[in-house]
Amino acid sequence: MKLSREAVDKLREVEGVEAVLTDPEDLYVYAREKPFSSSPRYIPVAVVKVKPNAVEQVANLAVKLGLTPIIRGEGELNQPKLLVIDSFTTPDLDQLEEEAKAAEAKMATAKEQALSEILKTGINTPRRFSIALEGILRSRQPELCKECKVCTGYCTVAPFFNYVETWSSKGRLMLIHGYKAGELKPTPKLAEVVYSCTLCGACFMRCLHGGFPNLETFRAIMAARRDLAKEGLAPESFKAMAENVSSLGNPFASTPDMRWMWLEEVEPAIKVGGKAEILYWVGCTTGIRFPEVAKAVVELLRIGGVDFTVLGEPEGCCGDPLFLAGMWEEAEKAALKVLEVIKKGGYSTLVTACAGCYHAFSIHYPELLGIELPCEVLHVSQLLERMLKENKLTPGRLEVKVSYHDPCELGRLSGVYEPPRKVLRSIEGLELREPRFNRERSRCCGGGGGLWAYKNQVSMDAASLRLTKDIQPLNVDKLVTACPACYMNFKYTALDRSLPVEVIDLAELVLEAVQVEQKNG
Repeated sequence: MKLSREAVDKLREVEGVEAVLTDPEDLYVYAREKPFSSSPRYIPVAVVKVKPNAVEQVANLAVKLGLTPIIRGEGELNQPKLLVIDSFTTPDLDQLEEEAKAAEAKMATAKEQALSEILKTGINTPRRFSIALEGILRSRQPELCKECKVCTGYCTVAPFFNYVETWSSKGRLMLIHGYKAGELKPTPKLAEVVYSCTLCGACFMRCLHGGFPNLETFRAIMAARRDLAKEGLAPESFKAMAENVSSLGNPFASTPDMRWMWLEEVEPAIKVGGKAEILYWVGCTTGIRFPEVAKAVVELLRIGGVDFTVLGEPEGCCGDPLFLAGMWEEAEKAALKVLEVIKKGGYSTLVTACAGCYHAFSIHYPELLGIELPCEVLHVSQLLERMLKENKLTPGRLEVKVSYHDPCELGRLSGVYEPPRKVLRSIEGLELREPRFNRERSRCCGGGGGLWAYKNQVSMDAASLRLTKDIQPLNVDKLVTACPACYMNFKYTALDRSLPVEVIDLAELVLEAVQVEQKNG
């Protein structure tokens, strides 16, 4: 049954109704939102997203329209003409944390029970013990997942789609399941939902702690994007980006000479493309949008006496935006070009200040393409930590209060947490104030996964929420990050929304401290 246009209009007229959902993608998600459950007997004819005070009125109207209303999560889809009423509101993350801890406690109890049951069976070989334990835990995990709302609550973009489940991390996984199982057609809306994600990985962190190793939702979304791109359903902004990388070597449609104009401002001039121990990989976003960061890195390398070079025009794109867009064949072409250039240069170390480039080189290349670069790959925070330890850099005193934002591709997705913090703590007088959610639980700035270009308003809304809720209450002087995407989204959002937050890159702040010492010394 399809809900009539007249019925839809009547439902929309009720005060407190925020959306009436009738698309197949929405109905699929709400019918199957409990993972691991069997396929429902019936699909709802509509889902009505409402404010809590409108639930009763919508339910009464549904009855008048000949429909059977059920509250989301409280009823079974066991009859036709069902209308699901969704009054889910913005979750309290403190409450979600408590729920996550409760989930962990349940898993701990399950493990104890499993151990007891296994011991009773008399199993005495390590291999059979492991298999039995895994089987018993697997039988308990689905029930835990059915009760949990954590992944939806942690989704970076869900708040800006009014927490309609379709646009949450769990909703995306449901859609991907339906698409891969042949239960849903690959439609433009399905593609829009799958691409409206920052690929930050925040949604799976608590699942990992709750007993779900390797349930990394962002990888499933990346794989789905790959399949959708092959079917020609990648959004136009992503297609244009791929064409720019292919023809111009960067995703921004900037000419190569614009990318390297900052080199003219560096004195004395640095060698470009020459033999050196270390290759400084600048990256597209840094070179084009934030040359001040590139110049700060160059100056720090010089002060530290590092033998380094930059590639200039042959640098091209690392391919990270292509991986995120699902265009893995194009990403492989970019990676092979990088491999050829690195081999030719014979560098022992590649260092970059871009979290995306670092993630591509250290994670995407070996895991998705089987490509290993013939040199050590470091993020600039790791190199700065090493230089400080070897006394190649001496920062002076800075009386400043800062907060450090963990970039998703550097922190949660690559595991680099301590080097940036150790670098910041090496600066005398600096006070580091951590946001409530940090390290692996850091909340995404909203600028990743291609979302900045695809849905800019959503991207900036996410950054605004981080700045106002997580950073401003800390009363810091500066927000420090180590990723040009975070730098861009936070800085532009602060300017656009008139938020009094100064955003600075890690390299810029360290250079400021080093120059203070040079001046005083």
